[in-house]
Amino acid sequence: MKTKFKLKLKKEWIILIASILVIGTIITVCLVINNNRKNDKNNVKEVSGKVEKDPYINHLPEARAEYDNEDIVGELEIPSLEIKEYILQRDNNDYYLTHNIHKEYTIKGDIFMDYQVTDVDDFREINIFGHNVDPRYKAQYPDLPFEKLLQYQDPEFFNNEENRKLIYRTDKDEYQYEIFMVSQIEKADNEHMMVYYEGQEYLDHIKLLRSKALYDTNVEITEEDKIFEMQTCLFNPPRLLLIMAKRVA
Repeated sequence: MKTKFKLKLKKEWIILIASILVIGTIITVCLVINNNRKNDKNNVKEVSGKVEKDPYINHLPEARAEYDNEDIVGELEIPSLEIKEYILQRDNNDYYLTHNIHKEYTIKGDIFMDYQVTDVDDFREINIFGHNVDPRYKAQYPDLPFEKLLQYQDPEFFNNEENRKLIYRTDKDEYQYEIFMVSQIEKADNEHMMVYYEGQEYLDHIKLLRSKALYDTNVEITEEDKIFEMQTCLFNPPRLLLIMAKRVA
């Protein structure tokens, strides 16, 4: 009997010790998990508030190879208008009025940058040109990218901040712009093509252009600001649509 009692007692002690070990293991695991969660939260706090920009990947060399055209200097994207077009530049403003990215003759031309712009990254005032089409010939020349710019003449469209965002990519970086002004100007008025102003002269130049605005956000423009301009034709009567954007990032 004593032997049976001792065996029973020994068995109970073994069960008790095993239970303690199991409970201890569970507690240890829970503490480790909880500590890791705290560390994760701390790590989130350390990086919270920091917006890290993904490294810029330049695809322009690939585009030049694809189109066999070294005149590609940038890429314009306006998400709200579903515009995403390569920008061309030659040593004059005539060639791409009648040639496309393949260097083929076409009355539709292509979107190009003013030849006066010598630095596509840091030039103070970048001018971009593209054809619109006379409504009488729209069926013959559909889907001209800059025809979509006419939507900025609608105040409801212009007043939506999301519609005013555009992106310009170069070999060096990707830049964010926000459209701040839309105007209609006479074809004989080439003030917007004077791109060499500096200091107060530059501010007076911008002020003159803004005086002709259909819509203006009244955002401040300083001597250091970089401006991106887009121009296309209007018809009946013949005029030019000028859209100006300020670099914001």
